[in-house]
Amino acid sequence: SVEGGTLVLILEKDTKSWWETVITGDDEIDTDLVDSTTKIHDYDEATQGAIRKIFFDHRQDRLGLPSSDEILGKGKQKGGEIPTL
Repeated sequence: SVEGGTLVLILEKDTKSWWETVITGDDEIDTDLVDSTTKIHDYDEATQGAIRKIFFDHRQDRLGLPSSDEILGKGKQKGGEIPTL
């Protein structure tokens, strides 16, 4: 879509893996440049929550269990109750 003269693209992955490039033909993304040494408590609360959600959803996926969004979605369908994890 175009918003305020800026083209906005939303890209979704179809598999859970690192992208080599965003657009075919671009330079390869060097994941070694990502600083993965930062401790979770060094981030603000919103970022900490997002990181914890990613870890939780990854674990759930490995175990064949529902993601946090699926759990919350099911809870809302049952009268708004959120199941205990």
